[in-house]
This record gives sequence, structure tokens and C-alpha cells, in this order.
Amino acid sequence: MALLTLNATPSWGSSREVKHRVRSAEYGDGYEQKLRDGINSTYQVWELVFQGVTEKVDAIDKFLIDRGGQEAFLWLPPGEPAPLTFRAGDHKRVFNAFNDESINVTFTQKFGVE
Repeated sequence: MALLTLNATPSWGSSREVKHRVRSAEYGDGYEQKLRDGINSTYQVWELVFQGVTEKVDAIDKFLIDRGGQEAFLWLPPGEPAPLTFRAGDHKRVFNAFNDESINVTFTQKFGVE
């Protein structure tokens, strides 16, 4: 089954964190050895805000609910040349004003999922 694509641009104030999964061993003489954990040990975590009119936020909300926090999807982060694979955690919908809403959500990059 092909991955679905979320076509949405985040609002200003969103942020990206690059994380490194590392294994380490500490020895009795104070020496510490570190090693990357796997071939995809560097990944992105995005703290996102999608803000807009109700119809735009409805579409994003439905997309995230349909994935259920378990199904991966494609999304094009700002500055990336091609879409990457992500999973979304829980999300929060905020009603800012009439016809002005936002969604706060965290996307975590995933590898090798179909």
C-alpha cells in the first residue's frame, strides 16, 4: 500500500529538532565510547503548528485522525528537496477566533515503512 501525502505548510513558530540515536559504553577509567545505533540513527522531529481557515484545518485534522497515530505518511518539510516519511503523535486543535483555527502536532521521521 502506497503512503499517503499530507500537503500542508506549517505556520511560523514551528520547529525542527535533529536527533541522534547513539549507544554508549562507559569504562572504569573514565573512557567513554559512543557508536551510532543503526544505519538511520539521525532523524528529524518537528513541533508543528498548522493555522488557517476552518476548511484547511478540517482537512489536516481528518488526515491525522485517519492515520490514528500509527500509520506513516509522506510530508515535505520546509527546506527539504523531497517528501520524507513521518508518523504523527497526538494532536491538539485550537479554535483561535471565528474561521481561524490551528493544530499543534509532533511529526517524527520514520524509515523503512510502507
